[in-house]
Amino acid sequence: MLGIVVIAGLFVYPKLTDPNRGLVKFWKQAGLNCLQSHNNLFYHIHPRLLITIDGEREPISANQGIQGSCMSEMHTHDGTGTLHLEPIEKKDFTLNQFLSLILKKPLQREGFTYQILVNGVLDTSNGEVVLEDHQELVIDYVSEGQESVQEKENETDETNTSE
Repeated sequence: MLGIVVIAGLFVYPKLTDPNRGLVKFWKQAGLNCLQSHNNLFYHIHPRLLITIDGEREPISANQGIQGSCMSEMHTHDGTGTLHLEPIEKKDFTLNQFLSLILKKPLQREGFTYQILVNGVLDTSNGEVVLEDHQELVIDYVSEGQESVQEKENETDETNTSE
């Protein structure tokens, strides 16, 4: 009998102590479905996201948006910054949704200013940009007293032009 209790505990305890235990429920409440397969998708697109903090790349981990047997409609497979958007019905996803629902990080971070570039163009939607296939997104966070990547590039361009 004791052996059965110990074996059952080995399976139950990790589930009860898993810090991501309510994550799938959270996704479902936010309108994200779990994919059963890659069949019958409304679309399957791959925008790319790069996040920098004071010019240094912040990694986006593999398998974000995947928990146990649930692969949400927004997820990653690797650490390249390629986002996988695979809804089963017509819907748009925004950068803010990916950040808050999948990465669990807000767009605004204390002690930093930020700018968003979409395909190299400054975006002023405050993260509400709709994600599209092959879109290149950059969130450049800058702490107080630092210059953004774009400001540094502008200075370099100005220096090269004046020479």
